[in-house]
Amino acid sequence: MSNIRRSTIKKFARRSGIRVIGSSAYDATRKVIEDFMRKILRDALEIMIVSRKKKLTHEHVIKALEAHGIRITPGKKPTKRC
Repeated sequence: MSNIRRSTIKKFARRSGIRVIGSSAYDATRKVIEDFMRKILRDALEIMIVSRKKKLTHEHVIKALEAHGIRITPGKKPTKRC
């Protein structure tokens, strides 16, 4: 995940209201993103295998996100259920 550039992390931080980012935050952010992606993709692959499909689709990823409490609706921002 080292290919996520500093400018991309800065852009996401600005969107969430953060103005200043420390230099150590970039590596920590990359690690968090990598861990999150691994969890979601692992669960999506499990869903694909259970449903006896041979191709991973966006529907598998959406189901994996929902299993983690993240709901995606078309045309709206993703929301996390508490």
